Amino acid sequence: MPTLHTTTLPAQYIGETTVQLPITGVDTFELFLQFTVFGELLAYQCPVLELPKTALKMMYDKEQNQQIKAEIEFLPYRLMLSAHLPDNETVKVPDYWQPVMQQLMALRHGKELYKLNVSPSHPYALELAD
Repeated sequence: MPTLHTTTLPAQYIGETTVQLPITGVDTFELFLQFTVFGELLAYQCPVLELPKTALKMMYDKEQNQQIKAEIEFLPYRLMLSAHLPDNETVKVPDYWQPVMQQLMALRHGKELYKLNVSPSHPYALELAD
């Protein structure tokens, strides 16, 4: 599982979930995500991307393959953007992203988050938090 970011947060502020992420109108792939209460993506596991390149090229054409790579590269920012969405009903989170949002909400309601003496450490998360 590729590690994208490390944190000093205690384990109770780290969530894990699996999402079925759509790539095209037909295809989806499964991603296992590990993230912080601040929405920082720590690590992901994606069996599709672990295939040999030749197998991946047989399953997806060049355009779809680029979409997969772009989706993976954008994941940390998508997660952090979602984590900082306002808590109101006017913002519609896509259905496939619901498991992540449920985990984030559970992490935020589980402990005294405001007394936590650790802040986000990813520069983009810090910018969003401000």
